[in-house]
Amino acid sequence: MHRFANKFESTYHKIIDRATKPHQAHATPSSTFPSEQDFYRYRKQRGVNLGSWFVLERWIADEPFQFAAAPGQSDLDVARGAQARELLERHWDTWITEIDWSWIAHCGINAIGYYHLCGIDASVLAGTDFAGMENIFGGAWQRIVKAIQTAHQFGIGVLIDLHAAPGKQNRDAHAGTSNPPHFFDEAHHRAHTIQVLRTLVRALLSGSPPFSNIIGVEVLNEPQPSDDRLLQNWYSSVMGELRSLDPSLPIYLSDCWKTDGYAQYIESTSPTALTVLDHHLYRCFTGADISTRAQDHTRALMDPEAETPKMLSRVSSMLNKNHGAIVSGMVWGTESRIIDRKTGRNQGLYLSTT
Repeated sequence: MHRFANKFESTYHKIIDRATKPHQAHATPSSTFPSEQDFYRYRKQRGVNLGSWFVLERWIADEPFQFAAAPGQSDLDVARGAQARELLERHWDTWITEIDWSWIAHCGINAIGYYHLCGIDASVLAGTDFAGMENIFGGAWQRIVKAIQTAHQFGIGVLIDLHAAPGKQNRDAHAGTSNPPHFFDEAHHRAHTIQVLRTLVRALLSGSPPFSNIIGVEVLNEPQPSDDRLLQNWYSSVMGELRSLDPSLPIYLSDCWKTDGYAQYIESTSPTALTVLDHHLYRCFTGADISTRAQDHTRALMDPEAETPKMLSRVSSMLNKNHGAIVSGMVWGTESRIIDRKTGRNQGLYLSTT
């Protein structure tokens, strides 16, 4: 086993070294395991969220909202305001730069909305709140491609997350609009989202040169279903559709903060390719969370007897009991923001994804 681990590590460094050389930045993945693509997909992922780059969140990036239409909280509000294209393209071009990629240099996570795909297929906007806005969002995809390619030059894998779906999958403005959500009320939104995801995966598969550093696709960010069975049935349809395009594509699924139940769902599907449960662990919304130091939040996550580590261990064991086959797993992200109650200033921020 020790000799195998040494050989694996040696091969890993050779592949990453080759991947990060600019003149060989997109070597075609090998047909033998482990290929460069395998390393990106199946290594332990440690990353950061590149928040508010393509799907905006005003508390993170305020500048694009300077001419936004009321209530001025979402991408749609920005798009309906003055100078939308200029503001968005300047933001896309400057929010994450090569200096940031160099600093990250491990594993990247990138979030997009369906309207950012209109540059490759304008039909993704048909019948949605963004209909007719191709002139505003048409330049987004070429910048997403550039981001993937730049990440590759630094040996960084990219997980693409559909953060905003047609009809809006949750109540938050970071789902694309300031309108109420209707994703789970109207079947045509769910069907249209599958079309959007197929468009995305086809584009990723047709990259020239190939995008070997795509570690997977998260099909929906933080959905809030009225019925878990409705979402799980949709998840099953999505996995069937996307794996008809790429049978080995790793797919990431949100757990809706019902981690045990969605882990059992994944297990029941008997996945044939890597299927990952995504859990978002927030430590910033309650008074107790805000008054707790980031260091103490970190310490609590390292206590094997604490409730959250026990849950993560239990669910990870459930998802990893497939006799060594790489077919399911878990990824989780933590945000802890410490606010000084007198000044309102941030006193510390702890972010982690694993």
